[in-house]
Amino acid sequence: MSSVTSLAGYNGTGTQGTAVTDKLDDTVRSVFWNENNTNRALIYGSQLVEVPGGGDDKIGGSKTWVLDNTPDVIGDLFLRIRVPAPTTPSSTNVLMAQCGLLNVIDRIDIKVGSQTWQTLDRNTIYALLCTELENGQFNGIVKSLSGGETVPSNSILPTSISSVSEPCFFLDERNQGYSYVAEDDKHFSLDVFFPLLAFTKNYIGVKTSFNSINESGHFYCAAPDQQFTVQIYFSNGNSNSTSALSPLPTCNSVFTKQNTTELQTNLYYRQITMSNIERSSIINAPAGIPKRIKLTQEIPNIDLNSSRTRIDCSRFNLYASHLILTVPLLNQDFLARHLFGMESMFNFELHINGTSLFGVMPSIAFNNGSSNYYLGINNNKVGLLLDASNSITAASSRISDACAQVRYTYIIPLASTAYGGSSLPLNRFDSITLTVTPVTGSTQGVFATNGASLTCVGESVALYKEGAASLATY
Repeated sequence: MSSVTSLAGYNGTGTQGTAVTDKLDDTVRSVFWNENNTNRALIYGSQLVEVPGGGDDKIGGSKTWVLDNTPDVIGDLFLRIRVPAPTTPSSTNVLMAQCGLLNVIDRIDIKVGSQTWQTLDRNTIYALLCTELENGQFNGIVKSLSGGETVPSNSILPTSISSVSEPCFFLDERNQGYSYVAEDDKHFSLDVFFPLLAFTKNYIGVKTSFNSINESGHFYCAAPDQQFTVQIYFSNGNSNSTSALSPLPTCNSVFTKQNTTELQTNLYYRQITMSNIERSSIINAPAGIPKRIKLTQEIPNIDLNSSRTRIDCSRFNLYASHLILTVPLLNQDFLARHLFGMESMFNFELHINGTSLFGVMPSIAFNNGSSNYYLGINNNKVGLLLDASNSITAASSRISDACAQVRYTYIIPLASTAYGGSSLPLNRFDSITLTVTPVTGSTQGVFATNGASLTCVGESVALYKEGAASLATY
């Protein structure tokens, strides 16, 4: 045995002595043979299924999927969006908005029976993707949402459009790219498949031992007569990129300089089947089954272009663990130096029933990755590619709108861990106010007017009893 192993240094005292022992009794746990090997879990099955029907896709309209009551549990929901790319002359190009495929979504309502349990708009979806996906997952989905393949070099555009023989979207290696180039006879569709992150929080621990995994979803078997419906409302598909200062993140079009006229969507879900004995115990529980589910609430259309912004959050009533503020930026004459450094220019203060939760806190505490440390979630970002002069790399006439697609994301903790027991039951407080103050006293108009949104993330309780499900507050 090596003289430097933990075994060689063991003498049963100190910090090591409180953590490990060389004697076997009922209080000792082996890392090789423990409850993960000896305990068993109830068997269940899972498969990915497309929801049939839904009707037609129409820009500015809506589409509704009704899930039948075949599954015992409805798990993760996934949405597929396909949009035909425009065919344009080879001498021009169409700019693709960053995460532009989200722009066709106005909101998504999820209903159980006649009650709307959750509403997701595109800002909420973006906030959840930023915080609940690992970096590799996030980058892959952002690439798809932004419309295409990655260029194998650091340049966003080729040296000349004539050098492109096939239609394509160009992205830099950090997935920020936008420019579509097509020849007269070329046509293809943009395509993305991504999780909606509604109800479920299975994003952590999927590689752990089987009896440490917690599945989450809607118990359809306990409320089979209440239809589970997902209704998506589409935006009008119009681009508002007519001015150099257009707030592109509020654009309703996939493209920044061309309206979106058609699309196709499909809904998928994780269909989970229980064992007979578990299903029976849930259905016949005398007092019902209270199930904690992940929910979000949002305050949209916040204007931060003032010296002081007070956001009334009293409508939030979740058992909440954190808030997410997303702030889109205006185009700043193609110069990234006008954007970098702005991210830490805020101060935040959250008052609950008149008492400040954490005092005045600089925004850098909420946007620099610390959220992963104190909440266990991520703060993924899509970066800009800069050249030596600190400006956007590529001709400004082609990439100017890309600058405006940058968003700042701030994660404000209310608990020690996401969805943890130290979350705040916000329905028990009469007054909740978030105050945002620029450090310099003025935002200098760099944010898209009415473009910011605040998302509350937490849980509520769904009670399954006597064949029906109802959503309660904590």
